[in-house]
Amino acid sequence: MEKSFIIEAPGNGKVSHTISIYNMDARVRAGTEIMRVRTTLSKRVKAGTRAMTYVGRPYNNKFWDNKKYAGNMNCSQLVWAAYKSATGIDLDGDGGKGVYLRDIKKSSWTYTYAYVQ
Repeated sequence: MEKSFIIEAPGNGKVSHTISIYNMDARVRAGTEIMRVRTTLSKRVKAGTRAMTYVGRPYNNKFWDNKKYAGNMNCSQLVWAAYKSATGIDLDGDGGKGVYLRDIKKSSWTYTYAYVQ
């Protein structure tokens, strides 16, 4: 799998899609954390491959109840579902009914390795 793109769920009324990492800095605020999951390269590739199957899905604005693999997807749900369904890794740091970006950030599986310049 190439490392030259990311998969994003850009917001309400839009669908998830790929974006070149070379265009990311123009769209993401300086100082934004770039995180990685503490696991093997093989499992990261499996999660990335699974995330590709979510491309084209409409945005889900129901964060409070988003621990599902089917239907609409929001940003944290897309990342959580890709890892959970492909590798069994649950990135939800608090185990609640919904998974938010803050839950992924506080997961013991994740760490920040860089910041957007």
